[in-house]
Amino acid sequence: IRVPLIMRWPAMIHSSSSLPAGTESTRVVDVTDLLPTFCDLAGIETPLGIDGVSIVPLLTGTGQQRNRDFVIHEAGSANSIIRGKYKLVGSGELYDLDADHAEATNIASSHPDLVAELYALKMGERVTEPQWFANTYHHWIGTDGANASEAANWSDYTYSNTLNGLTYISETGAPRERWITSLANAGATDQTAVLDANINVLGIEIAGNPATDAEQVLSIVPGNTLTGRNEIRLSPLSIVELNSGTLASTRWVDLSENATIQGSGTIDAILYNAGTLDITTSTTTYTTNIIPGSGSGGMNIVDNGGFEDGDSFEGDADYSYNELHNWSTDSANKTMDAAKPTLAYAGTYRGLMQLGYNLVQDTGDAIQTGEVYQLDFYHSGFLRWATGESIDVKLFYKDGETPHTLFSFTLSPTPYVWNLMETNFPAITDPAAEGKNMWIDFNPNDSGYVSIDEVSLSIPGIINPPSTNIVTNTVSSAGVVVSNDYYQSTAALLDVPVSGAATSLVVNGTANLSGRLECSLPTGFTASDGDRFTIISAISVTGTFSNPDGMLEKGGHHFQIQYSADKVELVKVA
Repeated sequence: IRVPLIMRWPAMIHSSSSLPAGTESTRVVDVTDLLPTFCDLAGIETPLGIDGVSIVPLLTGTGQQRNRDFVIHEAGSANSIIRGKYKLVGSGELYDLDADHAEATNIASSHPDLVAELYALKMGERVTEPQWFANTYHHWIGTDGANASEAANWSDYTYSNTLNGLTYISETGAPRERWITSLANAGATDQTAVLDANINVLGIEIAGNPATDAEQVLSIVPGNTLTGRNEIRLSPLSIVELNSGTLASTRWVDLSENATIQGSGTIDAILYNAGTLDITTSTTTYTTNIIPGSGSGGMNIVDNGGFEDGDSFEGDADYSYNELHNWSTDSANKTMDAAKPTLAYAGTYRGLMQLGYNLVQDTGDAIQTGEVYQLDFYHSGFLRWATGESIDVKLFYKDGETPHTLFSFTLSPTPYVWNLMETNFPAITDPAAEGKNMWIDFNPNDSGYVSIDEVSLSIPGIINPPSTNIVTNTVSSAGVVVSNDYYQSTAALLDVPVSGAATSLVVNGTANLSGRLECSLPTGFTASDGDRFTIISAISVTGTFSNPDGMLEKGGHHFQIQYSADKVELVKVA
């Protein structure tokens, strides 16, 4: 339960070192921290997207020690999460590690909200993935200006054994939460990728080409979010144009030297700035060309697509039979209504069907003419399912009780193998569908058992009828909001606009300052001596910028940089 980690390094840890021999730390460390620690010591880059964090700053007493908000442990089907002083085991055992070293007193009943929060965080780490599950690795192959949501712009991934001819994992398609991705420019000219929809991956690196000095730009369509659950790494010669969008991570966005984030928007993570944060406050007009089948994203309109929810049958705690939430089917036969709360697209009872027992759902989404739908789901044959047997998949609406099919297709799931199906449909043109609810139906054609899982029906966009596909929008933006801490290194630059209208950088944590500060002024800027402009607000502010004499000059205007406990201001001086 409590295993000490003892580090011995006589050349670096001794009586007179920054971290003296004999020092004790309460930091929680697990085995995944060792690889990044060894990489750090060897002076090489840590592999992208891994859970562990280097503890070299802790061992040497120098540098910025990055923290882990939580630590996950898995052993077979058992799993736990530690965050701070609390440890949640499974879904119902909560322990206070400070007060209860032996984990003898379960306090879950006194902290239901904390249990729910930690459980959701733990499930987000995909602890229920089956044995032999692995993340997949993909790199950018798109052309200049291509959309990041389109499967054709990313490499496929195959993990196989050339000696025995076995293929363990093969995955194609658009970015998914288990992907570790590299959006890197391998060419000689600057390239741009467009974040045309919300994308959620485990880790992503954006990088230019040092050999040719070519930049790689990611331009976010306003309102969209790029999520790298473990990290977003912006390597040299990379540029992210925020455009009122969001970069999100449960941990951090790492802005390297010679990398830039520019514009306005949200950083929903810790931001480590060793490069340039170039903030603008502006009104942006942008256009988007939405093409049928152009990618995933948008609003997911299927409830319980993973079949986790339902009511138990005769006290069965593992499966949900009595009522399969959100889907209509035969609720009396437990072999037909299976919904298992674990093992997504890996178990044998997820979304189980047989001839005569289909799965159908009224999504509740009102159809609009011109809407573009994308349907993704996993499928697998089960008991007595033979190769070549098929299921029909249909999207339809009802006029009264009469169904009208909009799109349909047939596929043949492979027995005992889960495969991903991704389908993009053309824009809806049936005027009678306007305002009717969208329905989805999975209907087996054969008597064997077949499963579906992780059903996602989304709306990437609307085709503008009748003459153009160009959508034009205007978004007003004001600065950058960092949802957690902000760390600026000695080599970094923060460039802020000076305006009385809004604070340039809002940090919902601690702003740790170093490096340089620069500013930009709007056209026709005027100010009187003593005028004050708040450029940073934070829960707390530590450190200072390296500007000589704490001064800043721009366009003939001189400003004194002034610091307080929770903000940084520029004061106009003569």
